[in-house]
Amino acid sequence: MKQSREQRFYPWAYDDHGLRLRVANLSLDGRPSEAGDPRPHSVELGGDWTRAALELEVRAPRRIWRRLVSEHERDVPPLAVLVTLSCARTYLRRRVGLRDWATVEGGRARFVLALDRDEFAGFVEIDAHLIRTATARDDPGEGASVATRPGTRLAGSRTLTLIIDPPEVRTGNYLDVQYRRFHAEPSAPDPRALYELELEGEAPILYLNADHEALRPTLDSKGTRGSQARVRDLLFERIAAGVWTQLVTRACMRLVDDGEPAYAWEQAVLDQWLPRLYPDQAPDARPASLERELPDLPAFLARLDGVLQVEGKLAELATKLMGELS
Repeated sequence: MKQSREQRFYPWAYDDHGLRLRVANLSLDGRPSEAGDPRPHSVELGGDWTRAALELEVRAPRRIWRRLVSEHERDVPPLAVLVTLSCARTYLRRRVGLRDWATVEGGRARFVLALDRDEFAGFVEIDAHLIRTATARDDPGEGASVATRPGTRLAGSRTLTLIIDPPEVRTGNYLDVQYRRFHAEPSAPDPRALYELELEGEAPILYLNADHEALRPTLDSKGTRGSQARVRDLLFERIAAGVWTQLVTRACMRLVDDGEPAYAWEQAVLDQWLPRLYPDQAPDARPASLERELPDLPAFLARLDGVLQVEGKLAELATKLMGELS
């Protein structure tokens, strides 16, 4: 059987993770501080502080930028390094700095970033970009795929996450469940949808669509017997299957891409589901098995679906409902 997958590409040479972004120095309220988290793409700014100062280093290897411009431009490449910052919780977006390539020595650019604690909540995401600064003066030649317009992004970095508020760890629970009306939220999915899982913050949030008012008494019911309890259990099993699929996939992809999870909830998900996905393997062998299997995502999702059906007792719940209805 053949499978197809849709992917989007820039119509010019682009390197998604060609730049290397890291925190070179960090101080909190004027006191030098070690990054509280050893992960290369995540730094925890723990403790009580008012102002943080960071020195960021962006490295653009020669082999990267040379293939992003035409040959006749490589002596004086029309490039600049741009660093941006965003905080989803406070809706803040900011340009950290812009450095013309002529001022970059040895392919390394440094930026100084000051953070006021009261401007941020949750976490901050920092990204580096390599952009073109001038229109190409000459035709790059037939078959060339380099960008020619100023402002075009040519390369990016992995996102650097600054953890401002450590994630809250809920015992036995990974989700903050909230109701909201999807029809009134521009960012919500189809207003007819029943739920939406938000994974962009430091802790997942499950939104249930309050527009389905007829379902709320069943979703909120606490009973353990009767047809309403059976419908509730089966309904939540349907929701749980979709939610777990997203949580497990996100945590597994983070483990494979970065070598370890970024948040406590991701580690908790891996602790719960890797033994179920690889029950016959030793704990230290499971990440390697996941790394081999995950690239074939359709096959991985199909096997995960089977595990979720068994763990969620889907057939058992459906049988109990049928018993109530008969």
